[in-house]
Amino acid sequence: MKKFLLPFFAFITLISCGVQKEEKAQTENQVTEAPAVCIWDGISLREGASADSKWLGSISLGESVTYLGLEEVDTLSKKKRSYYKVRLSDGKEGWSSIYGIALNAKPGVLVEESIIHKRPDALTASTKSFNLGEFIAVKDIKTGWVEVVGAEGKKSGWIKNQGIKEESEEVAAAILINKKFGSVAKLENADVETLKSYLEGFQFKETFFGQHINQLIQEKVEAVNMSEAPEELASTAAETEMEATEEVPVEEANAEIVE
Repeated sequence: MKKFLLPFFAFITLISCGVQKEEKAQTENQVTEAPAVCIWDGISLREGASADSKWLGSISLGESVTYLGLEEVDTLSKKKRSYYKVRLSDGKEGWSSIYGIALNAKPGVLVEESIIHKRPDALTASTKSFNLGEFIAVKDIKTGWVEVVGAEGKKSGWIKNQGIKEESEEVAAAILINKKFGSVAKLENADVETLKSYLEGFQFKETFFGQHINQLIQEKVEAVNMSEAPEELASTAAETEMEATEEVPVEEANAEIVE
């Protein structure tokens, strides 16, 4: 009986090991996808995890992509740069440098200045801040706070969860304005005609930033009108005075005739 059982148990053990190895292989091959955002404008998408690999295209700042759970290091390069495998919105897949991709994040833009904090605590405020119209990648949310990273990863930290727009049109509008004028704040330095011309061809007129440009135009026009008003009043007063002065000789002439 023992002679019969030993081969049987050995057979069961072999099957069990084979199943475990297969399950392990399947687990290793499973891809854990995650939302991600491009934080570096024009970063390359390549066929392989190498700067020498075939170029497939570029990714724009603020563009949403899907992280495919794979990371590789280009060991043949001097910089030993790391790459993420990502999928674009059109289904195209490739590898991009990790410095240009923020994982588990979504795009956003600020509609007001926001002070950067080291942690989600008012006592950890830094001297840095995000300005009106700056792009941010929203990574984490806690009660009243949001963890963010800015373009090219130059600024990061926690900001208060307010004044943030996440609609794709708002993000696109702010990024386009920043590319054209340098920043949304610099719109104030542009003249009325420049702003009118830009707004005329702007495809996001109904966004916060489109309305912001329109408001700036109105304020600048009113300022010009206000500056011209005193000159017009002064001119009118001068004309009135001249008319009054011109009437005096006529009255004097009449008086002399009466005499």
